[in-house]
Amino acid sequence: MMQAFAVDLALYVLFFREISGCPAGCACYVRYSGFAANCAYGSFHLVPVGLPSNISRLTLSANAITFLPVSSFEEVPRVSSLWLAHNEIKAVQQGTFAILAELKSLDVSHNQLVSFPWKDLVNLTSLHLLKIDNNWLSSLPRNAFSGLTSLRSLHLNNNRLTTISKGTFDPLGFLSNLQIHNNLFNCTCPLEWLKEWTNTTHIGVAQQDSIVCSSPKYLKGIPFRKTPNLQCSSPSVGVSYNPTLATTEQHEDFRLMLHCNVTGSPSPTIKWIFQATKQEICDCTAVGKSKEKIVNTTSVDHRTDGYLVFQNRTLLIPHVSLKHQGIYSCVATNEMGTSEASVQVSVALSLDTQHYGVRVHSGKATGGLQHHEILVISLPGEGSWRNRGETLKDASTWILVATACIFIL
Repeated sequence: MMQAFAVDLALYVLFFREISGCPAGCACYVRYSGFAANCAYGSFHLVPVGLPSNISRLTLSANAITFLPVSSFEEVPRVSSLWLAHNEIKAVQQGTFAILAELKSLDVSHNQLVSFPWKDLVNLTSLHLLKIDNNWLSSLPRNAFSGLTSLRSLHLNNNRLTTISKGTFDPLGFLSNLQIHNNLFNCTCPLEWLKEWTNTTHIGVAQQDSIVCSSPKYLKGIPFRKTPNLQCSSPSVGVSYNPTLATTEQHEDFRLMLHCNVTGSPSPTIKWIFQATKQEICDCTAVGKSKEKIVNTTSVDHRTDGYLVFQNRTLLIPHVSLKHQGIYSCVATNEMGTSEASVQVSVALSLDTQHYGVRVHSGKATGGLQHHEILVISLPGEGSWRNRGETLKDASTWILVATACIFIL
């Protein structure tokens, strides 16, 4: 009996020998040939100062810490295990964890974190365990874990996350345990990828029946993997245009009709924007009858010379003039992304009276964009040039050039 006790005592002295220079309220000791500091249940409001610089394990669980400033761990840069669970931490300053390059385990669970210094994780390439569960996190950047190439276990459960972007877990090649249950997931198109991913990934996703929908209302409380499949697609936008004469008489002004052709599911929101002034001409999401409405009017030449927009997303410029030159963009956005198609309208003067009518020229693709050019040629009207204080006795034609470019964001 005495011999066994002597062996146990020798092991304690060897592996748990206390070391000096420890802050009041902490116990510092040698543990398995490493140095550790246990400051749990110490009523600390901040990380205590005076910790030995060579400790590799720091326990600060069950204190009253509310904030971690960037200087919190400057004294202990060699910490490989950091335990901060069951505090009252509401904020962590950017850079606080970044200096802990040897960190393998980080536990900040059971706190009140609304945000997290995700950029700090880029430096923690040795991290194996990350616990941020039981906090108040509502968002998760897609690149949050881009540097965690060694991570084995990730706990994000019991937060307020509403969605997770596709590809968020792709950098985690060694991940074997993932916990994302008990969040406030919005089970709409942006999260649809997660359903297939959890069924096919080699990663162990814990408590899948507790990954339930919080919204929309008709799915609330239903396990996400049991919800019906959604038909989702990002917006696709094209602009068609029809420059015509306002009347059959050659001396009248042009009118230009631009139509926004949009597909996508769920139905995108749609806006016409005049880029020259960054003016939003219309938020014309609704699709229905061709009911005309005047969205914006101007009185440069003292007549009703505004933009007319129809519910079928057609934009009409009744009397094209110099003030209408610029890029007109139709922007469509839904939960899957944004797409934009633009038409550049410019007015040029021509002295050539040989031609009259409309011609369409297909240009070459440049930088991945296909350009189309429309030339509309007519005699000048009474007005727009002259109303700008210019006399054009020699001017004989207008040329309206519309160049279409489609941009996918």
